[in-house]
Amino acid sequence: MIPRTFLLLLALPVLLLAGLLVACGETEEVPTTTLATSGPATPGVGTQMAQPTATPAQPTVAPTAALPSGWTRYPDAPSGISIPGPAGLTPRVETARYEKGGAVVDDRTTTFWSVDGRPVLSLVVATNPLRLTVSEWVDTYPGTPSAATTVTVAGIAALLFEEDGAGGANPTVYFDRGGKMFGLRGGVSLNGNPGVITRADFDVVLQGLGFAQ
Repeated sequence: MIPRTFLLLLALPVLLLAGLLVACGETEEVPTTTLATSGPATPGVGTQMAQPTATPAQPTVAPTAALPSGWTRYPDAPSGISIPGPAGLTPRVETARYEKGGAVVDDRTTTFWSVDGRPVLSLVVATNPLRLTVSEWVDTYPGTPSAATTVTVAGIAALLFEEDGAGGANPTVYFDRGGKMFGLRGGVSLNGNPGVITRADFDVVLQGLGFAQ
């Protein structure tokens, strides 16, 4: 008869081998990590999105007077202004840059010429780097030609001068819109001779001014 102790010693390696096989069959659970994808997150409750700051647009100002017979409107695309005047005028544009008053000013002058070569209207649109008032700007740059009268053109307060800087009886109006200075002159008197338009015609021009933008 085989002793019980001897049988246990024979069974022990078998038990150890079975334990190792069971241990090898077990797998360890590894926690899964979710990686965030790049890109903006979708805003949820309580999340505020920054709103873009919009630049306020200048309102459209319609002309306030009907045009006389034989007149038309001359739009100036860069500035958005619409100028009434006799039909058949030819616009010619000149640009200039100059330094005065401690700042550089860019201006664009559009002169509307008649068929026979006489200037009828002249529009100046200039930058205003020093943020001057209309009165200050006139004093600093073109110079004050005469006493000013306060008028309203296209819904904007303006200064009206009955004489031009050369001493001629050519009315000129100045006003500020959108940070730019506008000057509009009527060729009423040319070297002492009557112009294409009269002083009363220039009032019609002022009443008919408008802005498309």
